[in-house]
Amino acid sequence: MTPPESGSDPSVGSRLSCDGHIGTLLYIGEVPPTKGTWFGVDWDDPSRGKHDGTYHEVKYFETSQFHQLTVVCVRDHLVNGPGPAGALQALCPDVTELDISRNLLNSWRTVAQIAAQLKKLQHLNVSENRLQLVDDPLEHQGSFQSLKQLVAWDMKYDWSHFLACARMWPDIEELKVANNNITTLESPPCGVLSRLKHLDLHGNNIQDWEEINKLGSLNMLEYLNASSIGVSRIHFPAASSAAKTHLFPALKHLNIDNNNIQESASILTAIPWRPSVSQYPDSNPLETLSAPDKLFTALYQCLTVNFEYSVQWVSVSELNKLAALEDLKLRDNPVTNLEKMESTVQIIIARIANLKMLNAEAVSVDRKGANAAFISNDRKGAEYDYVKKHGREWLSVIDSEADRERFLTQHPRFPELIRTLEFVSPNEPEKKIVQKLPRSIQVNKVVAFAKQLFNTGGKTPSLSYVDTKLPDTEVPIDNIMRDLKFYSVEDGGQIVVRW
Repeated sequence: MTPPESGSDPSVGSRLSCDGHIGTLLYIGEVPPTKGTWFGVDWDDPSRGKHDGTYHEVKYFETSQFHQLTVVCVRDHLVNGPGPAGALQALCPDVTELDISRNLLNSWRTVAQIAAQLKKLQHLNVSENRLQLVDDPLEHQGSFQSLKQLVAWDMKYDWSHFLACARMWPDIEELKVANNNITTLESPPCGVLSRLKHLDLHGNNIQDWEEINKLGSLNMLEYLNASSIGVSRIHFPAASSAAKTHLFPALKHLNIDNNNIQESASILTAIPWRPSVSQYPDSNPLETLSAPDKLFTALYQCLTVNFEYSVQWVSVSELNKLAALEDLKLRDNPVTNLEKMESTVQIIIARIANLKMLNAEAVSVDRKGANAAFISNDRKGAEYDYVKKHGREWLSVIDSEADRERFLTQHPRFPELIRTLEFVSPNEPEKKIVQKLPRSIQVNKVVAFAKQLFNTGGKTPSLSYVDTKLPDTEVPIDNIMRDLKFYSVEDGGQIVVRW
């Protein structure tokens, strides 16, 4: 406690300065057994005080204990600098989280001067400040040595600005840059953002998913918020429509709410044109050409036929290329509004193999574990209905390579959802025919299919099933109104055909 200076007229709550030390007046009065009036001051520098407001076991005031603070928020407090050298470090050295958003700070140099005094700082919010870049970001790297999370909303920055600053944050794991001026992206240079696990791009007008793919080299990224960025189609490079992409290998959580993702995309393709034998049954196709046309027989080899077809749910199927994706938010997009909610949920689950969460709801293995209010979110039921819906179309394209390729472009997961079976018959022991059939196909259709595979002489064959695990046991497939799933057929099993 400090005696008052002559001529002063302070009151409780006043700020005082004494010998260069600043504090807040919290008590005015007597302090027995001494005489006179005393001031009780809570010093900004806790090392300046002699006690915590208690004298001879009597509590006269409570000190603020700034040195124990770990979370500080001074948003919208007109902060424009770090204050006296070392003062912040002395006042609250244990701060781990600091919010200095919407203040009067004008440079990253000033922010670095603040952060340099907070050696334990892990979470920093600088949103809504207009900060000038520094010439040498590496010069300030030591100021952010403990920083793990940075929030920088509404900074009027584009992506190049953030990449320039990122050299100051060597161990940053979480970067939130929503509502900025980001329209294009680029892959971070080697060593920059290499530890990033969480990225929030919400509200930036990016529009083209190819820009997002430029960040695919962030090998530790687990969470990406790409909501409200204006994209209409999603595509990942891969060897085939069913293959996994090399991009975003660790991405588990993806938010693409509030975009313009469409139900389908039109694909323009070209195939070589050849006159078919069916068009010219009695001769070589080239020989049927007129004399002038024969001048272009070489050119004929290069002719193509262009055609356009619609690939439905292409963006949803593309998400299955992400090897680690488990949690997806896909709400308020055109693609989610064309079907009833239950149907939309089933389509998404069936097309993305590893989903465990969809729109904040757990995806159950089967209907028993499904949310009663959200019954369509069971995987087993979704995949069964999906195969049942498209099984007839699959059977119609099995014998046509071009048609089969187009089907798989639209339904890249379909081969995973069907069974590879070997058809054999004691009547024609030399024949062994391998076919892929949906588990949901009805037995009567399998019987009809078997009649096409073997020369039954018009007779209706009987079928039985042999599992690879029980090669000496035949299970009669005797109910033509059931489907193959009823008989628990598995990959590699045999369908034995007799007539």
